[in-house]
Amino acid sequence: MNQEVPDHPSGIIPEAIVEKVFRRRGRLHAFPSINSTKTALVVIDLDIGTGRDKANMQQVANNVNILADVIRTKGGVVAWVTTPIQKATENFRAVFGDELADNYERMGRSGGDATKLWPELKSMAYDIHTTKRGHS
Repeated sequence: MNQEVPDHPSGIIPEAIVEKVFRRRGRLHAFPSINSTKTALVVIDLDIGTGRDKANMQQVANNVNILADVIRTKGGVVAWVTTPIQKATENFRAVFGDELADNYERMGRSGGDATKLWPELKSMAYDIHTTKRGHS
């Protein structure tokens, strides 16, 4: 019984990946339904420092805002995570170099760009706002 593999609604996930996942699961999505009151949208690293050089940040922010509005309306939770790196680790420096590590440290200081959400993101006071303890 071969089922036809549906297109992914995003339109951007490669067909080969969609087909592989569909064949393994027997359906497109991991869950047939989602309990919205037990659902969270966790937004990580969409801060000024990370987004500054991204040409598509406005579109990303628009999409995140749409998702966040839907999650909140349905009773879910939105969590915003920033990355204030005070001191880059030795491994971080070895992988990314001193210039990038210095930049992350500068942006990660109190009040730095890595501590502030991208301005077009619509965070609410009742959302969860937290920070990571290190880079990822």
